[in-house]
Amino acid sequence: LPVANPVAVELTLTGFNASGTWSAADTEAVKESVRGALSHSDLELEVTAVCLADGSLCFDPTAQRRMQTSTTSVTVSFQAASPALSSQDLARELGSEAFSEGVSSMLAASGRPLQVALATPQLPPEQEGVGTYQLVGAELVLKDCPVGFLIFNTSVESQRCDK
Repeated sequence: LPVANPVAVELTLTGFNASGTWSAADTEAVKESVRGALSHSDLELEVTAVCLADGSLCFDPTAQRRMQTSTTSVTVSFQAASPALSSQDLARELGSEAFSEGVSSMLAASGRPLQVALATPQLPPEQEGVGTYQLVGAELVLKDCPVGFLIFNTSVESQRCDK
């Protein structure tokens, strides 16, 4: 699936539940809420990290067991890409107040009444070419780059097309 380089997004969720736990079901609810808030059926999302809001502890975003936390605020980091939108257009939509309100509404509808704070979406560096990304398991993986560009993928987080 050819898409623009993925946009890095970070949401801080406060009040995710009274017992202070996080599960894979919570991760999926966030992903579905983001998709619903953007209304792009072709939106590809990869959750890269779920951390306590103070950054002191991160969880495996695909963990099947519930994990105890000492706080009710977590930060969910993910990459988003869409074959129908440029990175700039996607970042603009992901950075809008309507988007964060939509995520909050979608999460409330799933039984998770949360406060959502959105960090400014991070665009990929301009020198990168547009590559072909493919969803492999739960990860968005760069598979091909345009002519004149090479794939640099030392990790899933730093994969890119570059000259």
